[in-house]
Amino acid sequence: MSLSNTQILIELCALSYCDEDADPFKSITHQEKAIATDINSGLQQLGLSSDWSITWGPVLSTDIARAFMMYVAGNSSSGEYAVVIRGTDPASFLGWLRDVEVSLVAPPYGSGLLIANGANQAMSTLNAMTSGGQTVVQYLTSLSGSPTFYVTGHSFGGTLATAYAPWLVAQGVGSPQVMTFAAPSAGNAAFVTYLLANVASVTSYINTLDVVPNLWANIEGIERYYASPGPACPKLITILLNNFAKNVTGFEQPVTPTSLTGTLQSSDTWFQEVGYQHDHNTYAGLLGAPELSIDELEIQTFLATRTPKAA
Repeated sequence: MSLSNTQILIELCALSYCDEDADPFKSITHQEKAIATDINSGLQQLGLSSDWSITWGPVLSTDIARAFMMYVAGNSSSGEYAVVIRGTDPASFLGWLRDVEVSLVAPPYGSGLLIANGANQAMSTLNAMTSGGQTVVQYLTSLSGSPTFYVTGHSFGGTLATAYAPWLVAQGVGSPQVMTFAAPSAGNAAFVTYLLANVASVTSYINTLDVVPNLWANIEGIERYYASPGPACPKLITILLNNFAKNVTGFEQPVTPTSLTGTLQSSDTWFQEVGYQHDHNTYAGLLGAPELSIDELEIQTFLATRTPKAA
């Protein structure tokens, strides 16, 4: 099956979730190697391994939760390179409400623009990551020729891709194409203007039944998202959303999103519906790309590394 660039990028984003849970009993190096093995296995299953491969990373952040992961996949024959930033657990809507710091602050580029403080802090983490002794900026600027760059991510990874792309440009990386999936907004209107003026293009894909991209520009609409016979938004979530709506203002989506028409899972609870509609595999399916089981990839990696006991 021949995949389009959009389909390849959603698959690269899906593969970023391999081995996403931090395990204090495994070293970061061990976990990064496992992630790389899983990604390579996924590329092979997708029939992409003859063209696309990991060229930098994957690198995990060193915080106790290992909350961030980034890698670069490259296609040497076409000169294309994708900076892939992992998002949060796609099913953890409460995690979004609890963990994302959404006060607006000035980023380390431009003037008079504002982005979410959580995204701004995460950029510092991404900048500090190294693979093979190089930061991602050092790696990308060392590439010869005239490479084509993509910056991509699903969920909060998409938010970070949007915020991080102008920083890469400011550090000398050629103007990238930004493509996001299910991404909440990253900053204010001035940020959007700056972003569009400094990158080659911005494309945002949003499932029409995914509530997460409504963070943070349209919080009020979330509780009314699933009309009957869809599941009702729980009262606790409604209270939290109303509280956030009063205190979170000034955000704007970078472009009019490309809508993907979702299908309601009428037997699901509200939380299950949110998780399903936001999941990277749902986006892959809506884009006509193969759906990969990350759990199956991890099981295959585990079995492949087991040494049978002698009889």
